[in-house]
Amino acid sequence: MMKTRQTWHRWRERICFRYLPTFVNGLIHLSTYEARRQLRLSPLKVLVDVNVFAHGVTHETQWVTTGYSDVWQAELGYLARVPVHAPDCATDLYRSVQILPGIAHLARLGFIAMKTSTELKAEEYRLAPARLQGGSYYDYNVFQGIRPQILDTLSFGGYTFEELSSKKHQRERLDASEDPLYQSLLYHLEQKRSQDAWHLRTAEAHDCFCFLTMDFDLIKRFEEVKHLEPLTSLRTKLMTPEALGKYLRLHPIPPRVLSYNGASFPVRPDLNQPGSRRYDWPKKRPSA
Repeated sequence: MMKTRQTWHRWRERICFRYLPTFVNGLIHLSTYEARRQLRLSPLKVLVDVNVFAHGVTHETQWVTTGYSDVWQAELGYLARVPVHAPDCATDLYRSVQILPGIAHLARLGFIAMKTSTELKAEEYRLAPARLQGGSYYDYNVFQGIRPQILDTLSFGGYTFEELSSKKHQRERLDASEDPLYQSLLYHLEQKRSQDAWHLRTAEAHDCFCFLTMDFDLIKRFEEVKHLEPLTSLRTKLMTPEALGKYLRLHPIPPRVLSYNGASFPVRPDLNQPGSRRYDWPKKRPSA
């Protein structure tokens, strides 16, 4: 009985490695059919928040314990790719994560033009690369290979990019801005969201359809004041991936089905990260 079970497991894994990625990629393509019809005449220009890319890492590498060796006095096990989120996860964040594969697919096909900005790149620079791209070999990132175009430029003068990327320097730079739209947005969104106010201003100034974010506190605050000017007159929208998915009629894709994409190593789609949360990678890069 045990041998039969092991044989079936090996065959099942062989089928998953060989055929499942092709099937899943076809499923994602089919899930974007309505969006591709809607966007066939003009791509959607979207300014993307850093946190969206961070949540694009849908699988991480986890140590799977198989027992304990009395001989070696050590825990036995192996490394495997596991989904971040549990299949019964019902959070706002997870509902948006399920839309990310479709958004990434549309971006690769040219139907969505993903954009970034100088200030967003400054925020990105302060994060560990593992937070945005995955920190281990077995990790999976739905945005792998996608390079958003920078919308604006900033005169660096005598500063290095590392200096410009410091949080203190960025705050001072934004505080010195006299841009009227930024000042109005800042008044309603409050000082602690100065960077978010600037990103909204950037999206508006460059005719973006939306500023895509997974900052749900920002979304909540925006909803509270969206009836006030200048927010009512904004052409650009503040949207979560879930909201953009509803607009484009994208079908959600549970990230778990992506487990075997690009894999040639142990995969455990039946597991997930504790609490359906990613590893707590350091927020700042280590000092040089």
